[in-house]
Amino acid sequence: MSDKKCVKCAQLKNSNMELLEALKLARDFIRNGIEYGYIDEPAPGSPEAQTLGIIVDAIRKAEVNVEAKK
Repeated sequence: MSDKKCVKCAQLKNSNMELLEALKLARDFIRNGIEYGYIDEPAPGSPEAQTLGIIVDAIRKAEVNVEAKK
């Protein structure tokens, strides 16, 4: 693998880790907002209700990929 390609891979890995951490913060923000009453519980089936599940699924997939690459 060329040095240029290695640098790009490292940059991609770093940005993926930043995105994973951002998703975790978003997940916690939404959960805490609902728990403490700052965010109303969304109606079941609404796009708002699906958002937390989508975030949690994305975190799960990213963490599996991180573990697989170790």
